Amino acid sequence: MKRTEIFFSIKQAAQDPFIRWTTLASILLLVCTTGYFVWNILPIVKGNGLVVLHYNTYLGIDAVQPWPWIFLFPGLTLGILFFDTIVSSLLFQKDRLASRSIVALEFVTVVLWSVGMYFLMRINL
Repeated sequence: MKRTEIFFSIKQAAQDPFIRWTTLASILLLVCTTGYFVWNILPIVKGNGLVVLHYNTYLGIDAVQPWPWIFLFPGLTLGILFFDTIVSSLLFQKDRLASRSIVALEFVTVVLWSVGMYFLMRINL
């Protein structure tokens, strides 16, 4: 794709209400859950120095790292959100259904990661 085609596709995608509102809802949900996660867990793990990153029902706690690792999950989710938004915007001109599907899947991914961050916070408290 040429540069003008890329910008045209991104502009069209930004004007589509479904893509715009679903992406904004994903970003808002990610910001709220990340803020809640960091607000509750940071004082505890900073004093402790360690954070539990994975809990398995069969083995129990099986991944403990230094406290800065708590930013791994929100960072990965932000990266996935950014990547999906770019791919969806570039694909919008050629295939609108696929573009909208990617954005809907992006929202579902953020919801699942938010639930995962909540349970991770509960384990560390």
